[in-house]
Amino acid sequence: MSEISGRLAAIARHEDVRAIRELTEACIAAVRARDLERLLSMITDDVVFLSASLGPIRGKDMVAALYRDSFAKYDIEQTSVLEEIEVMGDWAYAWGTDALTLTPRDGGPPVRRRGYGLSILQRQADGSWRYRRGINNMAQVSPAAGPQP
Repeated sequence: MSEISGRLAAIARHEDVRAIRELTEACIAAVRARDLERLLSMITDDVVFLSASLGPIRGKDMVAALYRDSFAKYDIEQTSVLEEIEVMGDWAYAWGTDALTLTPRDGGPPVRRRGYGLSILQRQADGSWRYRRGINNMAQVSPAAGPQP
């Protein structure tokens, strides 16, 4: 690979990593805003999310039903800190720490969950990235628990 080709590849990788970080931030913002349509635009039609507590969530319809129900029941605050993003052509993976606070809209104490997550992303024909697969091991954090990931 020539020096110029190497530089161009590094620039493209940097842009892909930036785009994936921005997608993660946009996803969190869509959840905070309860913007289901925007959230669904960030995933592929055949998405599969694996949850420690819910089992496989397959396809946009199941994701929509989950978030519609969650938005009706909870105020949701979510954070994600990406530790690593690797891009391989039209595929990428990202992993990091996730935290979620679900505050019941009808009262009651908030539920806090923390853990690690891994996402597999796919570049679309228009060059954008979407989530295709994901897994997390978030578990409920007790109020007396010490520092978490």
